[in-house]
Amino acid sequence: MKTILIIISVIAALGLAVLPAKATTYTDALGDNYGGTEMDISGVTITNDAINLYIRINLNSTATIDQYANYLVGIQIGNGAGGQTLINNISSGASAGNPWGKTVGISSGENYCIAIYPNGPSWSGGAQTYQYSSSTGWSQIGGTASITEIASGTPSIKFAVPLSSLGLSAGNTFKFDVWSTYGSPGGQGAYDALDSSVQAAGSPASGTPYDSATATGSTLASYAVTSATGYQVKFTFTVDMAVPISQGNFSIGNNTVYAFGSFDPAGTGWNSAGGVQLTNVPGTSNYSGSFITNNLALGTVVQYKYAINGWGGTWEGNVGANGTQNRTFTLTSTNQSLPLDYWNNIINVVTNYATFQVDMLVEYCIGMFDPGSDYLYVNGDWDWTGIEGQLTQTANPYVYTGTVAMVLSPGTVVNYKYDLNGGLTWENDGVGPNGAQNRQFTLQANTILPEDHFNNYVDLGPINISVSGAQAALSWASGTNANNHIRLQNANNLSGSWVDVPNTQGQSNVINNFGGGSQFFRLIGP
Repeated sequence: MKTILIIISVIAALGLAVLPAKATTYTDALGDNYGGTEMDISGVTITNDAINLYIRINLNSTATIDQYANYLVGIQIGNGAGGQTLINNISSGASAGNPWGKTVGISSGENYCIAIYPNGPSWSGGAQTYQYSSSTGWSQIGGTASITEIASGTPSIKFAVPLSSLGLSAGNTFKFDVWSTYGSPGGQGAYDALDSSVQAAGSPASGTPYDSATATGSTLASYAVTSATGYQVKFTFTVDMAVPISQGNFSIGNNTVYAFGSFDPAGTGWNSAGGVQLTNVPGTSNYSGSFITNNLALGTVVQYKYAINGWGGTWEGNVGANGTQNRTFTLTSTNQSLPLDYWNNIINVVTNYATFQVDMLVEYCIGMFDPGSDYLYVNGDWDWTGIEGQLTQTANPYVYTGTVAMVLSPGTVVNYKYDLNGGLTWENDGVGPNGAQNRQFTLQANTILPEDHFNNYVDLGPINISVSGAQAALSWASGTNANNHIRLQNANNLSGSWVDVPNTQGQSNVINNFGGGSQFFRLIGP
Protein backbone atom coordinates (compact mmCIF):
# COMPACT_ATOMS: atom_id res chain seq x y z
CA MET A 1 0.00 0.00 0.00
CA LYS A 2 1.25 3.50 -0.85
CA THR A 3 0.09 6.74 0.75
CA ILE A 4 -0.17 9.87 -1.41
CA LEU A 5 -0.90 13.36 -0.08
CA ILE A 6 -2.97 15.45 -2.48
CA ILE A 7 -3.19 19.23 -2.09
CA ILE A 8 -6.61 20.58 -3.01
CA SER A 9 -7.25 24.24 -3.77
CA VAL A 10 -10.86 24.29 -4.80
CA ILE A 11 -12.87 27.29 -3.61
CA ALA A 12 -16.62 27.08 -3.39
CA ALA A 13 -18.41 29.15 -5.97
CA LEU A 14 -19.78 31.56 -3.40
CA GLY A 15 -16.36 32.19 -1.93
CA LEU A 16 -17.00 31.63 1.75
CA ALA A 17 -16.47 27.89 2.14
CA VAL A 18 -13.35 26.11 0.98
CA LEU A 19 -12.99 22.39 0.78
CA PRO A 20 -10.62 20.75 3.26
CA ALA A 21 -7.04 21.69 2.39
CA LYS A 22 -5.66 18.16 2.32
CA ALA A 23 -6.88 14.79 1.14
CA THR A 24 -4.91 11.59 1.65
CA THR A 25 -5.09 8.73 -0.84
CA TYR A 26 -4.04 5.20 0.14
CA THR A 27 -3.35 2.86 -2.77
CA ASP A 28 -3.56 -0.93 -3.04
CA ALA A 29 -2.16 -3.32 -5.59
CA LEU A 30 -4.57 -4.53 -8.28
CA GLY A 31 -5.28 -8.23 -8.73
CA ASP A 32 -4.54 -9.20 -5.11
CA ASN A 33 -8.16 -10.15 -4.47
CA TYR A 34 -10.48 -13.10 -4.51
CA GLY A 35 -13.78 -12.94 -6.39
CA GLY A 36 -14.69 -10.54 -9.17
CA THR A 37 -13.18 -7.14 -9.93
CA GLU A 38 -15.84 -5.46 -7.80
CA MET A 39 -13.89 -6.93 -4.85
CA ASP A 40 -10.57 -5.42 -6.03
CA ILE A 41 -9.83 -2.28 -3.97
CA SER A 42 -7.51 0.08 -5.84
CA GLY A 43 -7.33 2.74 -3.16
CA VAL A 44 -9.09 4.84 -0.57
CA THR A 45 -9.20 8.64 -0.28
CA ILE A 46 -9.93 10.34 3.06
CA THR A 47 -10.38 13.99 3.91
CA ASN A 48 -12.31 16.02 6.45
CA ASP A 49 -13.82 19.40 7.18
CA ALA A 50 -14.86 20.82 10.54
CA ILE A 51 -17.90 18.56 10.68
CA ASN A 52 -17.42 15.36 8.71
CA LEU A 53 -14.91 12.69 7.70
CA TYR A 54 -15.21 11.91 3.97
CA ILE A 55 -14.21 8.45 2.71
CA ARG A 56 -14.10 7.28 -0.93
CA ILE A 57 -13.43 3.63 -1.73
CA ASN A 58 -11.99 3.25 -5.24
CA LEU A 59 -12.15 -0.05 -7.15
CA ASN A 60 -10.44 -1.65 -10.15
CA SER A 61 -11.31 0.47 -13.19
CA THR A 62 -12.63 -2.61 -15.00
CA ALA A 63 -15.12 -3.33 -12.22
CA THR A 64 -18.84 -2.74 -12.15
CA ILE A 65 -20.24 -2.34 -8.65
CA ASP A 66 -23.21 -4.62 -8.09
CA GLN A 67 -25.80 -5.09 -5.36
CA TYR A 68 -24.08 -8.16 -3.91
CA ALA A 69 -20.86 -6.48 -2.80
CA ASN A 70 -20.23 -5.21 0.73
CA TYR A 71 -17.39 -2.98 1.94
CA LEU A 72 -16.29 -2.44 5.53
CA VAL A 73 -13.98 0.07 7.19
CA GLY A 74 -12.45 -1.00 10.51
CA ILE A 75 -11.20 1.86 12.69
CA GLN A 76 -8.82 1.71 15.63
CA ILE A 77 -8.60 4.69 18.00
CA GLY A 78 -5.30 5.03 19.89
CA ASN A 79 -4.02 1.57 20.71
CA GLY A 80 -7.46 0.01 20.29
CA ALA A 81 -8.25 -0.06 24.00
CA GLY A 82 -11.84 -1.14 24.59
CA GLY A 83 -12.20 -2.30 20.98
CA GLN A 84 -13.18 -5.73 19.72
CA THR A 85 -10.25 -8.16 19.48
CA LEU A 86 -12.27 -11.22 18.40
CA ILE A 87 -12.74 -12.16 14.74
CA ASN A 88 -15.66 -14.47 14.04
CA ASN A 89 -18.99 -14.70 12.23
CA ILE A 90 -21.07 -13.66 15.26
CA SER A 91 -23.03 -10.45 14.70
CA SER A 92 -24.67 -9.69 18.06
CA GLY A 93 -23.66 -9.53 21.70
CA ALA A 94 -20.35 -8.70 23.34
CA SER A 95 -18.59 -11.62 21.62
CA ALA A 96 -19.62 -10.47 18.10
CA GLY A 97 -16.54 -10.01 15.94
CA ASN A 98 -18.30 -7.83 13.37
CA PRO A 99 -21.70 -6.05 13.31
CA TRP A 100 -22.56 -7.78 10.01
CA GLY A 101 -21.10 -11.16 11.00
CA LYS A 102 -18.16 -10.93 8.58
CA THR A 103 -14.94 -12.69 9.57
CA VAL A 104 -12.76 -9.59 9.36
CA GLY A 105 -11.31 -7.41 12.07
CA ILE A 106 -8.33 -5.99 13.95
CA SER A 107 -7.19 -8.23 16.79
CA SER A 108 -5.30 -5.39 18.46
CA GLY A 109 -8.64 -3.61 18.95
CA GLU A 110 -11.34 -2.42 16.54
CA ASN A 111 -13.32 0.45 18.06
CA TYR A 112 -15.58 1.37 15.14
CA CYS A 113 -16.79 -0.35 11.99
CA ILE A 114 -18.43 1.34 9.01
CA ALA A 115 -20.44 -1.14 6.90
CA ILE A 116 -21.41 -0.10 3.37
CA TYR A 117 -23.87 -1.67 0.94
CA PRO A 118 -24.21 -0.46 -2.70
CA ASN A 119 -27.31 0.63 -4.57
CA GLY A 120 -29.71 -2.12 -5.59
CA PRO A 121 -32.54 -2.47 -8.10
CA SER A 122 -35.11 -1.16 -5.60
CA TRP A 123 -33.06 0.50 -2.86
CA SER A 124 -30.43 3.14 -2.34
CA GLY A 125 -27.13 2.16 -0.82
CA GLY A 126 -25.97 3.37 2.56
CA ALA A 127 -23.20 3.46 5.15
CA GLN A 128 -23.84 2.41 8.74
CA THR A 129 -21.45 3.32 11.56
CA TYR A 130 -21.11 1.00 14.56
CA GLN A 131 -19.27 1.39 17.86
CA TYR A 132 -18.04 -1.53 19.96
CA SER A 133 -18.68 -1.83 23.70
CA SER A 134 -17.29 -4.68 25.75
CA SER A 135 -20.60 -4.92 27.61
CA THR A 136 -23.13 -4.71 24.77
CA GLY A 137 -21.20 -5.43 21.58
CA TRP A 138 -21.72 -3.46 18.38
CA SER A 139 -24.30 -0.64 18.34
CA GLN A 140 -25.21 1.53 15.37
CA ILE A 141 -24.54 5.25 15.82
CA GLY A 142 -27.14 7.49 14.21
CA GLY A 143 -28.97 6.62 11.02
CA THR A 144 -27.78 5.19 7.73
CA ALA A 145 -25.73 7.72 5.77
CA SER A 146 -26.33 8.11 2.06
CA ILE A 147 -23.62 7.15 -0.42
CA THR A 148 -22.49 8.50 -3.76
CA GLU A 149 -21.87 5.55 -6.05
CA ILE A 150 -20.15 5.50 -9.45
CA ALA A 151 -20.90 1.98 -10.64
CA SER A 152 -18.47 1.74 -13.55
CA GLY A 153 -15.79 3.62 -15.48
CA THR A 154 -14.16 5.03 -12.36
CA PRO A 155 -16.03 2.82 -9.90
CA SER A 156 -16.16 4.17 -6.37
CA ILE A 157 -18.37 4.66 -3.33
CA LYS A 158 -18.16 7.88 -1.29
CA PHE A 159 -19.84 8.74 2.02
CA ALA A 160 -19.51 11.06 4.99
CA VAL A 161 -19.35 10.25 8.71
CA PRO A 162 -19.66 12.94 11.40
CA LEU A 163 -16.37 13.33 13.24
CA SER A 164 -18.31 13.56 16.48
CA SER A 165 -19.79 10.08 16.00
CA LEU A 166 -16.24 8.68 15.99
CA GLY A 167 -15.14 10.85 18.91
CA LEU A 168 -12.67 12.68 16.64
CA SER A 169 -11.62 16.29 16.29
CA ALA A 170 -8.78 18.24 14.68
CA GLY A 171 -5.38 16.83 15.70
CA ASN A 172 -6.63 13.29 16.40
CA THR A 173 -5.14 10.31 14.55
CA PHE A 174 -6.71 6.91 13.89
CA LYS A 175 -5.69 3.66 12.18
CA PHE A 176 -7.88 1.75 9.79
CA ASP A 177 -8.27 -0.94 7.14
CA VAL A 178 -10.86 -1.42 4.39
CA TRP A 179 -12.20 -4.82 3.36
CA SER A 180 -14.36 -6.08 0.50
CA THR A 181 -16.71 -9.04 0.83
CA TYR A 182 -20.11 -10.29 -0.26
CA GLY A 183 -23.41 -9.88 1.54
CA SER A 184 -24.70 -13.40 1.02
CA PRO A 185 -24.20 -16.02 2.25
CA GLY A 186 -23.30 -14.64 5.67
CA GLY A 187 -20.08 -15.21 7.54
CA GLN A 188 -17.69 -14.53 4.66
CA GLY A 189 -14.22 -13.06 5.06
CA ALA A 190 -12.11 -10.48 3.21
CA TYR A 191 -11.83 -10.84 -0.55
CA ASP A 192 -9.42 -7.91 -0.56
CA ALA A 193 -7.90 -5.60 2.06
CA LEU A 194 -6.52 -2.11 1.54
CA ASP A 195 -3.57 -2.55 3.88
CA SER A 196 -2.04 -5.60 2.22
CA SER A 197 -0.91 -6.08 -1.37
CA VAL A 198 -0.63 -9.83 -0.80
CA GLN A 199 -3.53 -12.16 -1.44
CA ALA A 200 -4.56 -13.61 1.92
CA ALA A 201 -4.31 -17.33 2.57
CA GLY A 202 -7.42 -19.44 2.91
CA SER A 203 -10.90 -19.04 1.46
CA PRO A 204 -12.99 -15.94 2.27
CA ALA A 205 -16.08 -17.68 0.87
CA SER A 206 -15.80 -20.33 3.58
CA GLY A 207 -15.23 -17.71 6.27
CA THR A 208 -11.47 -17.82 6.76
CA PRO A 209 -10.80 -15.02 9.26
CA TYR A 210 -8.80 -12.00 8.10
CA ASP A 211 -6.91 -10.09 10.80
CA SER A 212 -5.50 -6.74 9.69
CA ALA A 213 -3.21 -6.67 12.72
CA THR A 214 -1.36 -9.87 11.79
CA ALA A 215 -2.03 -10.65 8.09
CA THR A 216 0.97 -11.04 5.84
CA GLY A 217 2.00 -7.69 4.40
CA SER A 218 -0.60 -5.78 6.38
CA THR A 219 0.25 -2.43 7.92
CA LEU A 220 -2.70 -0.49 9.29
CA ALA A 221 -3.10 2.85 7.53
CA SER A 222 -3.17 6.05 9.61
CA TYR A 223 -5.06 9.31 9.10
CA ALA A 224 -4.67 12.58 11.02
CA VAL A 225 -7.78 14.78 11.27
CA THR A 226 -6.83 18.22 9.98
CA SER A 227 -8.00 21.62 11.14
CA ALA A 228 -10.47 22.85 8.54
CA THR A 229 -10.28 26.53 9.45
CA GLY A 230 -11.14 27.57 5.90
CA TYR A 231 -14.65 26.15 6.10
CA GLN A 232 -17.22 28.88 6.66
CA VAL A 233 -20.89 29.46 6.06
CA LYS A 234 -22.69 32.78 6.13
CA PHE A 235 -26.38 33.49 6.53
CA THR A 236 -28.13 36.85 6.56
CA PHE A 237 -31.23 37.83 8.54
CA THR A 238 -33.61 40.65 7.55
CA VAL A 239 -36.65 41.67 9.57
CA ASP A 240 -39.23 44.41 8.98
CA MET A 241 -39.84 46.37 12.21
CA ALA A 242 -42.73 48.50 10.87
CA VAL A 243 -45.26 47.06 13.30
CA PRO A 244 -43.40 47.71 16.58
CA ILE A 245 -42.48 51.14 15.21
CA SER A 246 -46.19 51.93 14.61
CA GLN A 247 -47.03 50.59 18.09
CA GLY A 248 -44.48 52.90 19.68
CA ASN A 249 -42.48 49.91 20.94
CA PHE A 250 -39.45 50.47 18.72
CA SER A 251 -37.64 53.56 17.52
CA ILE A 252 -34.98 53.65 14.81
CA GLY A 253 -31.81 54.98 16.36
CA ASN A 254 -32.96 54.47 19.96
CA ASN A 255 -33.62 50.73 20.04
CA THR A 256 -31.72 47.71 18.77
CA VAL A 257 -32.86 44.39 17.32
CA TYR A 258 -30.99 41.09 17.52
CA ALA A 259 -31.36 37.63 16.00
CA PHE A 260 -30.74 34.80 18.48
CA GLY A 261 -30.80 31.08 17.83
CA SER A 262 -29.05 27.73 17.68
CA PHE A 263 -26.13 29.21 15.73
CA ASP A 264 -24.03 30.78 18.51
CA PRO A 265 -20.24 30.72 18.02
CA ALA A 266 -19.65 27.76 20.34
CA GLY A 267 -22.24 25.69 18.50
CA THR A 268 -23.92 24.77 21.77
CA GLY A 269 -27.36 26.35 21.39
CA TRP A 270 -29.08 29.58 22.36
CA ASN A 271 -26.67 31.97 24.01
CA SER A 272 -26.96 35.56 25.25
CA ALA A 273 -23.55 36.34 23.80
CA GLY A 274 -24.23 34.61 20.50
CA GLY A 275 -26.80 36.91 18.93
CA VAL A 276 -26.44 38.97 15.78
CA GLN A 277 -27.14 42.69 16.13
CA LEU A 278 -28.92 43.87 13.00
CA THR A 279 -28.51 47.31 11.49
CA ASN A 280 -31.09 49.54 9.85
CA VAL A 281 -31.33 49.53 6.07
CA PRO A 282 -31.37 53.29 5.41
CA GLY A 283 -34.70 54.67 4.30
CA THR A 284 -36.65 51.58 5.37
CA SER A 285 -38.00 49.90 8.51
CA ASN A 286 -35.90 46.82 7.72
CA TYR A 287 -32.98 45.61 9.82
CA SER A 288 -30.35 43.23 8.46
CA GLY A 289 -27.28 41.38 9.72
CA SER A 290 -25.13 38.34 8.93
CA PHE A 291 -23.56 35.51 10.89
CA ILE A 292 -20.44 33.58 9.82
CA THR A 293 -19.49 30.27 11.40
CA ASN A 294 -17.49 27.11 10.77
CA ASN A 295 -19.58 25.07 13.23
CA LEU A 296 -22.60 24.32 11.02
CA ALA A 297 -22.76 21.84 8.16
CA LEU A 298 -24.97 22.25 5.12
CA GLY A 299 -28.31 20.59 5.79
CA THR A 300 -28.44 21.78 9.41
CA VAL A 301 -31.87 23.02 10.56
CA VAL A 302 -31.32 26.29 12.44
CA GLN A 303 -33.82 27.78 14.91
CA TYR A 304 -33.98 31.52 15.55
CA LYS A 305 -36.14 34.48 16.54
CA TYR A 306 -35.76 38.22 17.07
CA ALA A 307 -35.53 40.33 20.24
CA ILE A 308 -35.69 44.08 20.77
CA ASN A 309 -32.83 45.46 22.90
CA GLY A 310 -30.99 42.16 23.21
CA TRP A 311 -31.33 38.98 25.23
CA GLY A 312 -33.04 40.64 28.18
CA GLY A 313 -35.38 42.75 26.05
CA THR A 314 -38.67 42.09 24.28
CA TRP A 315 -38.89 38.84 22.31
CA GLU A 316 -41.20 37.81 19.52
CA GLY A 317 -44.03 35.41 20.42
CA ASN A 318 -44.63 31.99 18.86
CA VAL A 319 -43.49 32.76 15.33
CA GLY A 320 -42.62 29.28 14.04
CA ALA A 321 -44.60 27.11 11.66
CA ASN A 322 -48.03 26.05 12.96
CA GLY A 323 -47.66 28.23 16.05
CA THR A 324 -44.39 26.70 17.24
CA GLN A 325 -42.08 28.84 19.31
CA ASN A 326 -39.17 29.52 16.93
CA ARG A 327 -38.53 30.29 13.31
CA THR A 328 -36.43 27.73 11.39
CA PHE A 329 -34.46 27.48 8.18
CA THR A 330 -32.32 24.78 6.59
CA LEU A 331 -28.76 25.74 5.74
CA THR A 332 -28.61 24.97 2.01
CA SER A 333 -25.89 27.35 0.84
CA THR A 334 -22.57 28.62 2.12
CA ASN A 335 -23.85 32.17 1.55
CA GLN A 336 -27.55 32.19 2.30
CA SER A 337 -29.87 35.19 2.55
CA LEU A 338 -33.06 34.33 4.41
CA PRO A 339 -36.43 35.61 3.17
CA LEU A 340 -37.68 38.84 4.71
CA ASP A 341 -39.23 38.26 8.13
CA TYR A 342 -41.80 40.47 9.82
CA TRP A 343 -41.71 41.15 13.55
CA ASN A 344 -44.16 38.69 15.12
CA ASN A 345 -45.13 37.66 11.55
CA ILE A 346 -47.41 40.70 11.19
CA ILE A 347 -47.22 41.89 7.60
CA ASN A 348 -49.84 44.63 7.50
CA VAL A 349 -50.23 47.29 10.18
CA VAL A 350 -53.94 46.76 10.88
CA THR A 351 -55.61 47.64 14.17
CA ASN A 352 -58.12 45.18 15.58
CA TYR A 353 -60.02 45.43 18.84
CA ALA A 354 -60.74 43.03 21.67
CA THR A 355 -63.16 43.70 24.52
CA PHE A 356 -62.53 42.03 27.88
CA GLN A 357 -64.88 41.44 30.82
CA VAL A 358 -63.90 40.07 34.21
CA ASP A 359 -65.97 39.38 37.33
CA MET A 360 -64.21 40.37 40.59
CA LEU A 361 -66.97 39.45 43.05
CA VAL A 362 -65.20 36.44 44.54
CA GLU A 363 -61.95 38.40 44.89
CA TYR A 364 -63.90 41.11 46.73
CA CYS A 365 -65.58 38.55 48.97
CA ILE A 366 -62.31 36.95 50.02
CA GLY A 367 -60.81 40.37 50.68
CA MET A 368 -58.31 40.44 47.82
CA PHE A 369 -59.94 43.31 45.90
CA ASP A 370 -61.51 46.62 46.90
CA PRO A 371 -63.41 48.47 44.14
CA GLY A 372 -62.79 51.72 45.97
CA SER A 373 -58.99 51.55 46.03
CA ASP A 374 -57.74 48.85 43.63
CA TYR A 375 -57.26 49.10 39.87
CA LEU A 376 -57.66 46.26 37.36
CA TYR A 377 -55.66 45.75 34.17
CA VAL A 378 -55.56 43.27 31.29
CA ASN A 379 -52.18 42.35 29.73
CA GLY A 380 -51.21 40.18 26.81
CA ASP A 381 -49.08 39.59 23.77
CA TRP A 382 -49.73 43.18 22.69
CA ASP A 383 -48.22 44.49 25.97
CA TRP A 384 -47.09 42.68 29.13
CA THR A 385 -46.05 45.72 31.19
CA GLY A 386 -49.01 45.34 33.56
CA ILE A 387 -50.18 48.94 33.24
CA GLU A 388 -51.37 49.33 29.66
CA GLY A 389 -54.97 48.04 29.52
CA GLN A 390 -56.86 49.47 32.50
CA LEU A 391 -60.44 48.22 32.89
CA THR A 392 -63.42 50.16 34.28
CA GLN A 393 -66.48 49.27 36.33
CA THR A 394 -69.75 48.46 34.64
CA ALA A 395 -73.23 48.95 36.13
CA ASN A 396 -72.43 45.85 38.14
CA PRO A 397 -69.76 47.20 40.53
CA TYR A 398 -67.92 43.89 40.56
CA VAL A 399 -67.65 43.44 36.76
CA TYR A 400 -64.96 45.35 34.88
CA THR A 401 -64.56 45.81 31.15
CA GLY A 402 -62.29 47.46 28.63
CA THR A 403 -61.40 47.44 24.93
CA VAL A 404 -57.82 47.12 23.73
CA ALA A 405 -56.52 48.08 20.28
CA MET A 406 -54.07 45.51 18.89
CA VAL A 407 -51.84 45.68 15.85
CA LEU A 408 -52.25 41.94 15.35
CA SER A 409 -53.70 40.06 12.40
CA PRO A 410 -57.09 38.32 12.61
CA GLY A 411 -56.55 34.65 13.36
CA THR A 412 -53.66 35.35 15.75
CA VAL A 413 -53.80 33.31 18.96
CA VAL A 414 -53.38 35.93 21.72
CA ASN A 415 -52.22 35.16 25.26
CA TYR A 416 -53.53 37.38 28.08
CA LYS A 417 -53.96 37.63 31.84
CA TYR A 418 -55.37 40.09 34.42
CA ASP A 419 -53.51 41.91 37.19
CA LEU A 420 -54.22 44.29 40.05
CA ASN A 421 -52.63 47.70 40.58
CA GLY A 422 -50.26 47.80 37.65
CA GLY A 423 -48.67 44.38 38.00
CA LEU A 424 -48.46 44.15 41.80
CA THR A 425 -50.79 41.13 41.91
CA TRP A 426 -51.21 38.86 38.89
CA GLU A 427 -53.64 36.05 38.31
CA ASN A 428 -52.30 32.62 39.16
CA ASP A 429 -50.53 30.52 36.56
CA GLY A 430 -52.77 27.83 35.13
CA VAL A 431 -55.77 30.02 34.29
CA GLY A 432 -55.43 29.18 30.60
CA PRO A 433 -56.96 26.29 28.63
CA ASN A 434 -56.03 22.87 30.04
CA GLY A 435 -54.00 24.51 32.79
CA ALA A 436 -51.87 26.66 30.50
CA GLN A 437 -50.09 29.59 32.15
CA ASN A 438 -52.08 32.27 30.30
CA ARG A 439 -55.59 32.72 28.99
CA GLN A 440 -55.94 32.61 25.20
CA PHE A 441 -58.30 33.72 22.47
CA THR A 442 -58.20 33.89 18.68
CA LEU A 443 -58.39 37.47 17.47
CA GLN A 444 -61.10 38.47 15.03
CA ALA A 445 -61.72 41.86 13.47
CA ASN A 446 -63.76 42.92 16.51
CA THR A 447 -63.58 40.39 19.32
CA ILE A 448 -65.88 40.50 22.37
CA LEU A 449 -64.70 37.90 24.87
CA PRO A 450 -67.04 36.07 27.23
CA GLU A 451 -66.92 37.11 30.86
CA ASP A 452 -63.91 35.82 32.79
CA HIS A 453 -63.55 35.36 36.54
CA PHE A 454 -60.32 36.55 38.12
CA ASN A 455 -58.20 33.47 38.90
CA ASN A 456 -61.15 31.44 37.51
CA TYR A 457 -62.86 31.69 40.91
CA VAL A 458 -66.59 31.32 40.23
CA ASP A 459 -67.81 30.56 43.76
CA LEU A 460 -66.72 30.81 47.39
CA GLY A 461 -65.64 27.21 47.68
CA PRO A 462 -66.98 24.23 49.62
CA ILE A 463 -68.07 24.01 53.27
CA ASN A 464 -66.59 21.17 55.29
CA ILE A 465 -68.97 19.79 57.94
CA SER A 466 -68.34 17.37 60.79
CA VAL A 467 -70.78 16.47 63.57
CA SER A 468 -69.99 15.39 67.13
CA GLY A 469 -73.07 14.83 69.29
CA ALA A 470 -75.21 17.96 69.21
CA GLN A 471 -72.33 20.10 67.95
CA ALA A 472 -71.60 20.74 64.25
CA ALA A 473 -68.20 22.06 63.15
CA LEU A 474 -68.10 23.93 59.82
CA SER A 475 -65.06 25.37 58.03
CA TRP A 476 -64.45 27.01 54.65
CA ALA A 477 -61.12 27.67 52.93
CA SER A 478 -62.24 30.84 51.13
CA GLY A 479 -62.79 32.66 54.40
CA THR A 480 -59.21 32.78 55.64
CA ASN A 481 -58.59 36.47 54.89
CA ALA A 482 -59.53 38.72 57.83
CA ASN A 483 -60.71 41.42 55.40
CA ASN A 484 -63.16 39.18 53.62
CA HIS A 485 -66.85 39.79 53.20
CA ILE A 486 -67.98 36.19 53.50
CA ARG A 487 -70.55 35.08 56.05
CA LEU A 488 -72.24 31.76 56.74
CA GLN A 489 -76.01 31.32 56.43
CA ASN A 490 -78.31 28.43 57.22
CA ALA A 491 -81.91 27.41 56.52
CA ASN A 492 -84.23 24.54 57.50
CA ASN A 493 -85.12 23.87 53.87
CA LEU A 494 -83.98 25.08 50.47
CA SER A 495 -87.19 27.02 49.86
CA GLY A 496 -87.20 28.66 53.27
CA SER A 497 -85.56 31.81 54.52
CA TRP A 498 -81.77 31.98 54.86
CA VAL A 499 -80.43 33.63 58.00
CA ASP A 500 -76.91 34.67 58.96
CA VAL A 501 -75.07 32.46 61.40
CA PRO A 502 -73.91 35.00 64.01
CA ASN A 503 -70.28 36.10 64.16
CA THR A 504 -69.11 34.30 61.01
CA GLN A 505 -68.10 37.21 58.76
CA GLY A 506 -64.35 37.33 58.46
CA GLN A 507 -64.05 33.87 60.03
CA SER A 508 -63.11 30.54 58.54
CA ASN A 509 -64.94 28.17 60.89
CA VAL A 510 -67.75 27.89 63.45
CA ILE A 511 -68.84 25.30 66.01
CA ASN A 512 -72.48 25.46 67.06
CA ASN A 513 -75.58 23.51 68.05
CA PHE A 514 -77.92 24.19 65.17
CA GLY A 515 -80.82 22.21 66.64
CA GLY A 516 -82.63 19.16 65.33
CA GLY A 517 -83.97 18.42 61.87
CA SER A 518 -82.41 19.11 58.50
CA GLN A 519 -80.05 22.04 58.17
CA PHE A 520 -78.70 23.64 54.98
CA PHE A 521 -75.69 25.96 54.81
CA ARG A 522 -74.22 28.34 52.27
CA LEU A 523 -71.50 30.97 52.00
CA ILE A 524 -72.61 34.38 50.82
CA GLY A 525 -70.97 37.67 50.08
CA PRO A 526 -72.28 41.23 50.22
